[in-house]
Amino acid sequence: MTSLTVVGTPGERRVTLFAHACAAHGLPEPRIVPWTRVLGDGRAIRFEPGTLVRIESPGEDATA
Repeated sequence: MTSLTVVGTPGERRVTLFAHACAAHGLPEPRIVPWTRVLGDGRAIRFEPGTLVRIESPGEDATA
């Protein structure tokens, strides 16, 4: 099964709604990669081949 990843702010409304929609359709829970991780620490972010990535706004995350 294809894995799902969301780049967004954990706990933010759109990220949470997407996770609920995945569950409602029998899809696996998406991995959440915080914007602070993408923007801040310089470590590589690895994805499994075939991963679908959804990119959300950082929303109200002042750090991002």
